[in-house]
This record gives sequence, C-alpha cells and structure tokens, in this order.
Amino acid sequence: PKHYIRRYLNETKYKEWFDRNYSHYAIYEAVGLSREDYEKIVEEIDTSMPEQKPKPQPEPIREPKLEPKIEEQEKIEVDDSKERVEPFEGIDTEDINKYADLHDVAPPENDSQSMDLAKKIKRWISAGRPDSTKSPSEG
Repeated sequence: PKHYIRRYLNETKYKEWFDRNYSHYAIYEAVGLSREDYEKIVEEIDTSMPEQKPKPQPEPIREPKLEPKIEEQEKIEVDDSKERVEPFEGIDTEDINKYADLHDVAPPENDSQSMDLAKKIKRWISAGRPDSTKSPSEG
C-alpha cells in the first residue's frame, strides 16, 4: 500500500487517474488502510524522502485524428424555379367530394391527373354545380 500512497502523493497523473476512476474511494480505502494508518504512512514519506520533483514524462505522440470518409450520395436535383401550384387551391373540399361522387372519379395518382381533375371541377362549379353527368350539349 505504501507504494500506491507514495505515487498518489507524488505523481500528478497517477492522482488524476485514481481520482477520475475511483472517485467513490479515498486512496487509503482503495489500498485497504484505515485513515490513521494512511496518515502515518504520509508522515513517513514526508520525513524519509527529501522533496523530489516528479520526473517529467514525455508527452505522448498524438496520432492524427482520422475522420471517417463519407462518400457523397448521388444528389437529386429538384427544380424549385417553378412555383409549386396546388391544383385544388380555392376549391372547397365538399365540392371535390360531391364532384367525385357524381362522376365516379377515382383519386388522382399523379400531378397531371390532379391538374386535369381540378380543371374539370372548376368548370363544373362555374356551370352551377349541375347534379347530372350529362354534358350541357346533351341536355
């Protein structure tokens, strides 16, 4: 135990390591001593040893930190120059549902179908929301 007490008292790095890894113990507890026995050893070390400076430790060679290389993923370009238009903007949901029921229309599957359906619904609204599926020329 005396060896570890001496290191703890004289070696800064050892003391820092111990305090960091065994913070829930005092050094004397970790080596199995009572506080009184520890204090006696500290007195012995102080009186038996002339004051010594710890030997300078060479700084460890630091390896360059390697960053993981992340391969660039294929970039998907999106043309944001065209203003996005919501085809059903300004059309009440009830009108969309009523038109779909009257004309047995399936939900659109793409932008083109959405634009076409929105135009038909707007024409239907402009015509006064007729309830039949007959075109005005069939009337």
